[in-house]
Amino acid sequence: MKKYVAMTIGVLITLGGVALVFSTFCNLSLYLCMPLGLFLILMGITGVIAATEITGNKNIEKDKQ
Repeated sequence: MKKYVAMTIGVLITLGGVALVFSTFCNLSLYLCMPLGLFLILMGITGVIAATEITGNKNIEKDKQ
């Protein structure tokens, strides 16, 4: 369940970044929207990648033994 919530949040952050990048082309602030949008896209993608690594701690401990 944690995995799906984290992935959903990551996707929403990424979509927010994409919206900011596209708003740059509608004559909004280039120097504000573009860097912030790219940062949000990278942060969202990183969150989705990190969410795929979420597993139960019990499984990790069993693999170590």
